[in-house]
Amino acid sequence: MTDWPLVYVVILNWNLKDETAECAESVLQLDYPNVRALIVDNGSTDGSVECLRSRFAQIDVIANERNLGFTGGNNLGIRYGLEHGADYVFILNNDTIVDRYLLSELVKVGEMDSRVGIAGPLILYHEDRNRIWDLGAREHGWLPVPLSIGRGQTDRGQFSSPLPLDYVTGCAMLVRRQVFDAIGLFESEYFSYYEDNDFCRRAREAGFKIMGVPGAKLWHKVALTSSKVSALARYLKVRNRMVFYQRYPHGPSSLLTKLYLVADAVRMGAVDLTHGQLGLLKPLARGLYDGCRGDLSRLRYYE
Repeated sequence: MTDWPLVYVVILNWNLKDETAECAESVLQLDYPNVRALIVDNGSTDGSVECLRSRFAQIDVIANERNLGFTGGNNLGIRYGLEHGADYVFILNNDTIVDRYLLSELVKVGEMDSRVGIAGPLILYHEDRNRIWDLGAREHGWLPVPLSIGRGQTDRGQFSSPLPLDYVTGCAMLVRRQVFDAIGLFESEYFSYYEDNDFCRRAREAGFKIMGVPGAKLWHKVALTSSKVSALARYLKVRNRMVFYQRYPHGPSSLLTKLYLVADAVRMGAVDLTHGQLGLLKPLARGLYDGCRGDLSRLRYYE
């Protein structure tokens, strides 16, 4: 490549300034020659904004007054990148460390085929550096269960070339500018969870390809931001999952899809009950109720 497309890396932070700083340091070590980084702070109360601004003079930091969720925070960063001429936006979780060649590998795949709208890297566990956390997923033929590619496997180079996928995780996704032009941004009402599935599905319906790129690697500190399940997280996961699969039924029967989701929510509740997490039962039931109604209008259990 002689003309390197401009890539904006958007890192979302919420009360994890040290982890965000470590992530940003790895981004600054990327070998890609035309990259700018942006940190969006989602209403942190731990002094994140002051700390990150003083530590990274070369990185713009946008400070939100409140937590806008994964969708709202990232949408703000995406708009900023597009307004400043980004050809691609790379959405990146702050609890990750990137390989220095990651962006070059992702952009290379995008530049080889203009129909590639989204590209995701090989994501490995930070604590088990050769074990795969995620590479992407394909749709199940019958049920709303994504078929994860490589999850839990030891990375031995078995994925040696880019592969077509149906979904990549919002933990790390490179998105071509034209995708945003065609389908818009993340749907803000999801707030968090399943917004990346929704975005990938809309991109595919608009004619874009989604690719997994094993040559691009990063390491994910899994569950750092959600080590304890909150009422809000339980509510959003159940609600958003139901809404997504009702909008985009998988398999031959929408009724089968709904029955599966209800049964799995009941199973989830039984697990919560077994673990003595009684406080999660009400948000689960509320999430299931709102999800069945397709209601994303209210954000319950938000503190």
